[in-house]
Amino acid sequence: MDYDKTEIPTMYDKARVLAPETRRLWQDLLSVHIGRAAVSLIIDLGCGTGRFSELLAGHFSAQVIGARRVHYKCASCGLSEHETDAVHCKPCGTLLHLTT
Repeated sequence: MDYDKTEIPTMYDKARVLAPETRRLWQDLLSVHIGRAAVSLIIDLGCGTGRFSELLAGHFSAQVIGARRVHYKCASCGLSEHETDAVHCKPCGTLLHLTT
């Protein structure tokens, strides 16, 4: 199976969409600690699928760079992107041997 050619990534992203109330909670929390005018670039470490990257970019009117994936094709299911600290493949559980 070629994971990237299935509907799984699309469905995963749809299932993790933040509700409007949750987005507002995060924005309010961040605004208490970070001045909106002071930010022009955000590095979103651990961005995963990027669901907070969009929120950060919109809220702060800033450029966001997301960093979290490493390319390594899983021998069992074919998933080709994993988090840098992954030990096992999330969809199938196969032990990964990542070097970062």
